[in-house]
Amino acid sequence: MMKPWIVYSIFLFPCFVLAQTPKLVVPVGHTKSLNAVAFSPNGQYILTGSDDRKAKLWDLSGRELQVFSGHSDYITAVAFSPDGQRILTGSLDQTAKLWDLSGKLLHSFTGHYDAVNAVAFSSDGQQVLTGSSDQTAKLWDLSGKVLQTFAGHEDIIWSVAFSPDRQYVLTGSKDQTARLWDLSGGGITSIVGHKEEVVSVAFSPDGQRVLTGSLDKTAQLWDLTGKPLITFAGHKFGV
Repeated sequence: MMKPWIVYSIFLFPCFVLAQTPKLVVPVGHTKSLNAVAFSPNGQYILTGSDDRKAKLWDLSGRELQVFSGHSDYITAVAFSPDGQRILTGSLDQTAKLWDLSGKLLHSFTGHYDAVNAVAFSSDGQQVLTGSSDQTAKLWDLSGKVLQTFAGHEDIIWSVAFSPDRQYVLTGSKDQTARLWDLSGGGITSIVGHKEEVVSVAFSPDGQRVLTGSLDKTAQLWDLTGKPLITFAGHKFGV
């Protein structure tokens, strides 16, 4: 099941040339719609994931550097490791996969029983987080061992994030809530206030606030207790 807010035309726009600036070259090469994109940490590479079941690595000139083939269904999510040396892909085939930049498959993360919609690396690159249509998120080490399963959402999980200090993980769900999970065993904070499904989540750089985006056309800023701080309203469609 695909994220409802994906814009399929993400790479179907013309190149623009601004006066005295380099020309932007847009990567072309997938045979079906794109669902996910990411910049490498050093800003020199782009990663794309597609309905054609492939992820591709590009340089900023638009040159295709590597193809990552192995998923048996649409790729829904992509991420770079913090050091930029590995990539992570999630798929409707119920798996996430870890690759090196040569295209070698390092590990398949199997354990979800529905689509993997979201993937993330911890800030030290030693753990992986996945969110699934099976209503759970899972924390893994790089060998594929499940360290923790986060169960409690009542519908599909669309988005996941690690806090910068790796103390918390954040999940956003079709059940209209986000949940903040304390990895030290301190419990769960439910973030309730949206009127439609929560499709995007993020931490502030200092890890002290969280941001959620929803199909209710708002984004909301919260503290770690789940207290709402600011509502950003004004979009005409889902955030």
